[in-house]
Amino acid sequence: MSSRSVADAIVERIRGLVEEYIVAVTTRDSIMVKYANGEVTVTQAWRDYITQVYMAKDGKVTASTFTSKDPCGGCS
Repeated sequence: MSSRSVADAIVERIRGLVEEYIVAVTTRDSIMVKYANGEVTVTQAWRDYITQVYMAKDGKVTASTFTSKDPCGGCS
């Protein structure tokens, strides 16, 4: 899943419901490596999607930030 597809899905849901909107999606790839007795014991990779949404309608404004984790098994 790409940042663009996440943003497009959100825009499809809010388009027409509000007068103004801004959707920003940032991805962050992380890798964790655990060592025990000088050797690697566990590796884990994941991708976070940080989604920021701003919406305005009839003079009312709201802004929210959401973070979701997507296991990606290597995050290339």
